[in-house]
Amino acid sequence: MKLLKPILAALLFLVLTSYFSYVFNPGNSQALLFISSPFNISSEGAPLQNIAAPAALIFIVSFYLKNFNDAFVRKAELRFVYIFAIIASYIKSFIGLYIYNGVSLGTSIITLSFIATFLIALEVLIKDKRSIEHLYGTFIIYIMATLLILLVFFSLISFFIGISATVHAIGILSFLILFIPYYERANISKSMRKEEKKVAGDLKYLFSAR
Repeated sequence: MKLLKPILAALLFLVLTSYFSYVFNPGNSQALLFISSPFNISSEGAPLQNIAAPAALIFIVSFYLKNFNDAFVRKAELRFVYIFAIIASYIKSFIGLYIYNGVSLGTSIITLSFIATFLIALEVLIKDKRSIEHLYGTFIIYIMATLLILLVFFSLISFFIGISATVHAIGILSFLILFIPYYERANISKSMRKEEKKVAGDLKYLFSAR
């Protein structure tokens, strides 16, 4: 069993969240609050819900991905889940600056990102992938286009309405837009190569017909 990386993932979350929530003192600096925002629960409290439970979830998801999900092991690394989750959390906090006139703090985006990764990696349960292999790469591109449209939509809504759920939706969509191309880069490349071959074939036929 691979335990080191799941333990480190959960431990890193515990240490950073505990430090930025209870030791770190940003004063009135919005810049420092922004820097700490992915791991700072000082405005929310509830350490059981916002530190302990997410840390346990991160360990469980990481343990499953590293030990029981071959698709994830072939395609991705846990560190990139963390990196993209933190970037998405900063995007959420940046949007929050315009809505709340202050930094949006909390660990929710990191938690949701690990849940999203778990769901995406469940592709291992899909049987007979070869029957849909010719559609898979193109399907991922359609998903990305849809996510981009949704991100723009929720961003516009958040500026006018200012709903917390909208900001969180922007955060998790940002994670998906970053993570899916990384996770499905081989399928996307395959789809693009097929499209390039098709275009090249069409051009060859067009010029040969003249």
